[in-house]
Amino acid sequence: MLPNTTSKLSTAKCPRRPVQPTSSRFQPTFASHQVTVSADGRRRLESVNHILRDFSEEPGPLSESAQDLPAHEDVEACAYQPEEFSSDPVEFDEDDGAGITVHVEIPEARRYENSAAPLHTWLKYRDTYLDELLRLEGQGGHAGRACPDCQTNTPSFRCKDCSTPELVCKTCLLSHHVRLPFHCVELWDHTDLFFKTVTLKSLGLRFQLGHPPGIACPFRHPGHQDFTVLHTNGIHLVQVDFCGCGLSPPPHYIQLLCMRLWPPTPLEPQTCATFNLLHQFQTLHFHAKFSVLHFYQSLHWLTDGTGLRDLPDGLKSLHLMICEYRHIQLLKRAGRGQSADGATGTAQGELTLQCRACPQPEINLPEDWSKAPADRAWLYRLMINQDCNFRLKNRLRKNQNVDRALGDGWGYFVESRPYHEWVITHTDSEEISTCAGFSALINANSKKTKGDLQCGERYNCVDWIFFWSLCGIAVRSLLLSYDIMCEWSKNLIARMLDLPEDLQIEILRNEDGNYYIVPKFHLEAHGKKCHACYSLNYKHGVGHTDCETPERNWAILNHAAPSTKEMTPGSRQDTLDDLCGFMNWVKTVRLVQNLLKLLTAAIPQVRQHCLAFKAFHDSLKIKRPTAVEEWQVML
Repeated sequence: MLPNTTSKLSTAKCPRRPVQPTSSRFQPTFASHQVTVSADGRRRLESVNHILRDFSEEPGPLSESAQDLPAHEDVEACAYQPEEFSSDPVEFDEDDGAGITVHVEIPEARRYENSAAPLHTWLKYRDTYLDELLRLEGQGGHAGRACPDCQTNTPSFRCKDCSTPELVCKTCLLSHHVRLPFHCVELWDHTDLFFKTVTLKSLGLRFQLGHPPGIACPFRHPGHQDFTVLHTNGIHLVQVDFCGCGLSPPPHYIQLLCMRLWPPTPLEPQTCATFNLLHQFQTLHFHAKFSVLHFYQSLHWLTDGTGLRDLPDGLKSLHLMICEYRHIQLLKRAGRGQSADGATGTAQGELTLQCRACPQPEINLPEDWSKAPADRAWLYRLMINQDCNFRLKNRLRKNQNVDRALGDGWGYFVESRPYHEWVITHTDSEEISTCAGFSALINANSKKTKGDLQCGERYNCVDWIFFWSLCGIAVRSLLLSYDIMCEWSKNLIARMLDLPEDLQIEILRNEDGNYYIVPKFHLEAHGKKCHACYSLNYKHGVGHTDCETPERNWAILNHAAPSTKEMTPGSRQDTLDDLCGFMNWVKTVRLVQNLLKLLTAAIPQVRQHCLAFKAFHDSLKIKRPTAVEEWQVML
């Protein structure tokens, strides 16, 4: 029994309802957790009710039958166990014998002002917060003291990025920041009595590459005088010294990469970004979908809040570094770095993250999966949901072919050149919808924008992308969903034969084993003649699938539409590939959690639906026995 709770035990037959106590104006509301256990201890029914308890009378002694009840631990021990679950309907009836009803009355939780309105509590301390911030604007408790490290010099410098705000002398400051060259430091002006922003470069700090910190290279090659490093805390001008030791020293860009600095070009780089900055941008972009311009502007204002300093323009370099970083991360995660042919040997679609739940022979299927009987073949059916998005538009430009994706066709997009050649040669196709109330095909030839679909939701675009997605699959049956499946599925095989030979999927010829359906949310917009033929409710082995997964993906990707609309085609494709990879990764790591959530919701529904079906079936057998036999023969 939980602490701080009161309980009362009483006995009752399972069919009987517990007697409700009388109400009283002196009594608050309590939550009653009722647990009903059958006599054999194998079945258990729980319910929670809000009741009123009358304390106007003194409670009487427990009845003899109540005194013989088992302890709380015994009740829990006889509770129904999950591993004993059976799909057979379970009922409580009088034949089960005497049951046990347990009432656990839980008083209302106490509410405190700090938990109910935490800001109201904080208001009492805001002057203290303000005083502490103002104290940090000055020397605080360090005024008049010697340097805490050398104990000799007068401290005048402090670092805004170090964990402690203490003041140190110039010598100790440079000694501490040999390994931390991208920190922001301040100098106390003893005349004007405020902190001035200074740079470690202006204090004489040199950043040596190719040697341990603090050791200068005797053959150093000084970098550009305005060498710029972009870090998470701002834009830094750094005095860089490249290593020149040996007959053939490493190239400058290799030395930068070894120090976790990403150069935008291997040819005499003058700007670079820390790995931390690139990782931070990628992670924030997954969730916030902001542009590179906005991110760079935030770095600029972190460096100079007044806008008066003349900082070098590193926007173009940052854009290049982000594109390169994304691409290399995809190659690394796909294992191309361990391949003998490297990145050039990457196949079409190899950089995508596959769904762990989809059936994949020799990966997550048993060896004899292809011999499964008809009543279990649905376990190995592959579900393909397709949809079109008109929010992720891209502007039409004269130089479309100047900027190409770094890995065209390696990710979630099909290869651009053969796809565009196919679309250009099939521009005269007309698709007329005969389904009342649905306008996707009516607007198929209405030009809204120039993008990947070129001209509306036309078959020639969708067919190419769809059949490319099926290349290499080895399952026996498919479940295909599309908003306009009632029209698109017509003459599908004939249109497939018009495609290149490597896109002609043999499994689609098995029309009896494949399902063609319309997603549940979109089915209502179709005519009534489509409701039965393309409904998931009448398909075997699909469970509660709704096939609306693309809509959930659009809800995430659409936030990137304002920034990707202004990008060149190559940058846009690389950006969307990166976002799609992240969404697949989130789905992968949350797969167990989501499936468990669905399973725990489905288990109680099994009993509920079994009981409802049994009652419906028994009623029909009495009222229409002949019809039931005919329906069973039809099934």
